[in-house]
Amino acid sequence: MMFFFFFVPNFIAIDFEKLSDNPLSVCEMGVAKYIDGEKVIEKKFIVHPAAGLKRNFFGTTALSRIKDSDLENAPTFDKVYQYLLENLDDCIIVCHQKSSDLNYLYYLEKHYGLSGLTTNGYADTKEMSMKIMGLGKLKECYKSLTEDDMPTKHNALVDAQACAKVFIELCKKEDCNPFIYHIPYVPEKEKEKKGIMTETVSIENMEIEDNLLPSYSFDGKKVKLSGTFNKEIVTDILKGLGASVPSGDPTNNTDAFIVGDDVGPRKKALANTQKKKRPDSFHIFTAKAFLSHFGYCS
Repeated sequence: MMFFFFFVPNFIAIDFEKLSDNPLSVCEMGVAKYIDGEKVIEKKFIVHPAAGLKRNFFGTTALSRIKDSDLENAPTFDKVYQYLLENLDDCIIVCHQKSSDLNYLYYLEKHYGLSGLTTNGYADTKEMSMKIMGLGKLKECYKSLTEDDMPTKHNALVDAQACAKVFIELCKKEDCNPFIYHIPYVPEKEKEKKGIMTETVSIENMEIEDNLLPSYSFDGKKVKLSGTFNKEIVTDILKGLGASVPSGDPTNNTDAFIVGDDVGPRKKALANTQKKKRPDSFHIFTAKAFLSHFGYCS
């Protein structure tokens, strides 16, 4: 019989909540630190947003529990960051979806002139769970691995705690070392600025149905995005409306497709195929019309 001896590195799981699409609008941070597999710190920070108190739809609805009066007197992120550095030790940073949480961390570090939190490396439990179990959403991973439901959502500490538990359970299933990055994290947007571009095409010859937006319900729908537009704000609006925004190509399970002025050629072709197959249950909207409908300038 072969025995598998699992290894869980010392780590700090983090999660952020923010008031708007601006990464500098972070207003809450959850932290869960584990040493030798044992929890040693669980802490929630209310953070004074560097971008001010302006909220988008998501910030107004899902984060209504966080009052402006609490934020006005809260410490700025650089103060919270100092606490994290003091408690970093040999821990790696763990989050669920690095393109969200590590993006926010990157721009906050840049804004305040900070560095050092990912010195020991970082890992993404979404990436791990997708490769190990084929699951991506935090609540789905948590349910599958612990057989319990997550107690709430849009709470940074609860999400950090859940991320920590998911990470530990994933480490029990498979060697975590291949999933730990030891290079600086750089957001995709910043990579594009450095010349790492992808091919795009126009949205011509797509059956756009912006006229349906006033009567279309996004509640419970699966929506895919492609093209150049502010995907963070569109995602926040969609989630506030009860939709999910999975990554990847349009498939038979996709209900709507929101596109910018340019779109990935593969996704365009797949979207057109879906529209032909399901003309009444698959709809294509432009990001410009979507944002305008909900009171935002594109």
